[in-house]
Amino acid sequence: MPASLSGLIPKLVMKQTAADLKQDIVREEDLPALVYIHTLVHDIEGSERFDHVVIDEAQDFSPFHVALLDQFVKGHSFTILGDLSQGIHEYRGVHAWEEMSSLFPEEQNAYFALTRSYRSTMEIIDYANTILERGVKSGITAIPVFRSGDPVRTLAYGGEGRTASLEQALKVLTVKDYRTVSILTRTLHEAEELHRELQDGGWDLNLIDGGKKQYTGGHSVLPVYLSKGLEFDAVIVADVDQKHYLPNAGDAKLLYVGCTRALHELWLFHDGVLPIYAAATHNPDGEPVTIQGWPELG
Repeated sequence: MPASLSGLIPKLVMKQTAADLKQDIVREEDLPALVYIHTLVHDIEGSERFDHVVIDEAQDFSPFHVALLDQFVKGHSFTILGDLSQGIHEYRGVHAWEEMSSLFPEEQNAYFALTRSYRSTMEIIDYANTILERGVKSGITAIPVFRSGDPVRTLAYGGEGRTASLEQALKVLTVKDYRTVSILTRTLHEAEELHRELQDGGWDLNLIDGGKKQYTGGHSVLPVYLSKGLEFDAVIVADVDQKHYLPNAGDAKLLYVGCTRALHELWLFHDGVLPIYAAATHNPDGEPVTIQGWPELG
């Protein structure tokens, strides 16, 4: 490679790419560029063209992805769906839908905002909206359907420690006969450690680590970034503190994704100090969105 080009590539990227190629590994983010090079060398056959393409989770696509796909689509016919508030892979996604619409003539595209949320209770959506308003400031928040449930709970770890507190929460929620309860950690390493500790305590839990092709139900431990696209009856988010969730839009979006995985009940544990975007007790209308402490156990 000419020095004029290699100098533009970060050394760590060069090193990792060289190591991957030695093991015949091609990373996902390299595939569009390789396909593009292939299209320059080879014609696109008629059998490879589509009448229409639907893209879901489009916030995680780059404009280059779509421009490349457009070469395989007749008449630039796309339906592109996504939620910028769930754009947790900022290094490869878009920050505004204009980045997508600018690929097509203005008279050939239209934008529609779908704001109704059908998954979570009003209490969970109200709280998740405060995370967006404080941490992302995107201007678009979800409108829940009229389905009320238990308040969102924020709890500091007790004197018995982190694992014991999370286990106690798991016990309380399991008694409520929820079929699926998940504990969301910030990293995969933390999920693996917690899963091992809870298993040693007699819990039968799934560890969702990205290696499985499908989720089969039951109680689970997983990193928050792998929860996108999943839903659970109840969600426990661990370590919602200023060390694990930094004061930036990316981490606020990550927490928003974790919170909106909950259908009926949401609990957040922290070390005593919540991130500013997670610390809301009331929404802009003055209605309470969280309650602190454990429920009364009768």
